[in-house]
Amino acid sequence: MKFLKLINGFLVIFSSINFFSSSVFSQSFGIQKRAAGYLIGGQFTFDFYKPFASAYINLERFSEPMIIQSGGEREIYAKLGSQLYLPKFILFQATLYQLSALSSYLETDLPTTYHRFDTVYNLNVLRALGGSFEEPYSFSLFLGNITFLGYSAKDEGKQKKLKQSGSALAGFLVSIGNHQICDNIYLRDRWYQYELMLVGKLDEKYVRRISWNFRIGFKQNNIDLFHNVILFAIERSHTTWQKSRFSLLKNSIFAYKTYTPISYGDNPPVLIYHHLSYGKKLPVDLFNKKIFFILGGGVKWEWTYLYDRLANTFTSKPSGNLTWLIQPNIEF
Repeated sequence: MKFLKLINGFLVIFSSINFFSSSVFSQSFGIQKRAAGYLIGGQFTFDFYKPFASAYINLERFSEPMIIQSGGEREIYAKLGSQLYLPKFILFQATLYQLSALSSYLETDLPTTYHRFDTVYNLNVLRALGGSFEEPYSFSLFLGNITFLGYSAKDEGKQKKLKQSGSALAGFLVSIGNHQICDNIYLRDRWYQYELMLVGKLDEKYVRRISWNFRIGFKQNNIDLFHNVILFAIERSHTTWQKSRFSLLKNSIFAYKTYTPISYGDNPPVLIYHHLSYGKKLPVDLFNKKIFFILGGGVKWEWTYLYDRLANTFTSKPSGNLTWLIQPNIEF
């Protein structure tokens, strides 16, 4: 079996991954080949929430990525964690969060147009759809290992063979950007983010599909409205084609992200951030094919400076801010 193919699932690797975007609204195109013995490749993904482009190279000549047979989730995570040392791959990625960028741009520079999306209870549809991200774009550099996942499956009724079910990454990530979004207002801020991460995706045809993103790191900002923080994130998406009883873990999407300030003082000011979202996948048989309608949403809570829309400036003291998130989708 040839594992040196287009890396299936590479679109879930970096940045502020939103598993609600894994659907009909996402399409990837990629290339992979060897040059002078080095494995190189690239990918472009158009996504309703965050399109991105990436390029990577294997640092070891004539080397192939490691292959592990996918089993239980805990077993996969343990094997990935053991690969954090001795990195073999470098990957660069540029990501655009267009809904967050559009929402913050309109409210900052064209508030009249922005408020055309207002609904009841001060809910703005555009902000609810794009409120998951804290920056309009980002650039990332990854140093670590790429692992292919395999599973046993019958090959046209013959004996079982090991087939590729996806890929995963374990390593270190550095991300940078020139803008931040605070209370849906975009600001110039050269920020840096350093992370240790385990991410990946497996897809066993008509059996299960799982995506995960575990990260811990540090984020540094250069303007007083933002505090230097420790970040922690857990994101997981699970789909199964097999019949099962109701479960909060199966056929579901879960994401939790938090920023914890390094120190609690007034200079720089305190920033606390929590993002919690959950979605349930509802299987439906349509045209002899099973699809999943995703009913998802969540909340984003920040202790930060709020923007005074009348005075066109931020408040002098930080306070709490709650944003409701709406994230419906469809998965095939």
